[in-house]
Amino acid sequence: MNRHGATRPVTPGSGALEPRVPGPGVLQRRDATAGAVLGAALAACVLLSAPASAGPVDPGVGELNRQGVEFYEARKYYQAIDRFKRALELDPDNPEIVANLASSWSGLGVELLNSGESAAARRAFEDSIALHEGFYAHFGLGYIHFLDHHDSDARDHLSAALALREDFAKAHKFLAMIEYRAGREKPAIEAMQRAVALDAEDAEAVAILARWRTEARITRDFRTRRTDRFEVRHDPAIPAAKVDRLIDHLEASIEAIGDRLGYRPRKRLVVGLFGERSFHEATGAHHWIGGLYDGQIKIAVSDSDSDRAEPDRAELHRAELHRAELHR
Repeated sequence: MNRHGATRPVTPGSGALEPRVPGPGVLQRRDATAGAVLGAALAACVLLSAPASAGPVDPGVGELNRQGVEFYEARKYYQAIDRFKRALELDPDNPEIVANLASSWSGLGVELLNSGESAAARRAFEDSIALHEGFYAHFGLGYIHFLDHHDSDARDHLSAALALREDFAKAHKFLAMIEYRAGREKPAIEAMQRAVALDAEDAEAVAILARWRTEARITRDFRTRRTDRFEVRHDPAIPAAKVDRLIDHLEASIEAIGDRLGYRPRKRLVVGLFGERSFHEATGAHHWIGGLYDGQIKIAVSDSDSDRAEPDRAELHRAELHRAELHR
């Protein structure tokens, strides 16, 4: 017991209580990045002990802090927050209680996110950071912004989390996915390599890294065309006239979707046009799949230059654009 009646502070790796992880996984929620899941580890909230200091402390503070720790360990975060707030009213400069309250807000944020209440979870993580800079809350906010495709904010919070705990593999993993869907494959691969080096048991990260390396090899000689709405990377074996038609289909499709949804994307969408064989090798998709969205739009282009497939191709483009926009 410390001087406030709390149990000894828990630290990572010491058997600390781990809150449940947010959500069923990235794929099942909002993104289709090869089943990217959050995995097993928002690390345990750290309840910091106060440094020794002279002077008496109101005896009510110790009891409130002790109750708060008990509620926190039972995942009764609202009650924990109430006790720590009341303790701070009595001892507003106590760093241990400030940190405990911040940890409780973070734990509540995870529970709210698990329940699908992302707006309330965001506020809880923000309340935590306002009290105490912790990697846990920064990672939670980074995860929410990642799901919402607010990539700049996601990157800021995930980077802040890594500044506090550089060995947090999941933060490297989500930073890698942000780089990938922005079309920056090299830094994406480098970040995913760091994630795998830190957590070789993350089978999904290992699989994604292997697929990205295969894709990088296949697309090494792809050419790039940019329009206001798209960055189109295509196999040089696809005839230029066909690439032009495909881009026209994409532009027409996104206009139609924008009219229907009343929304236009803020950033260029990355589109890969692959020959049929290279599409299936790069994506690992079944032979009957002609397009997918995994953070980037990928389309298999028929080896034939016939126009007979134009209606089907247009429908495929609309489907993949719908998928990309719904994930934004």
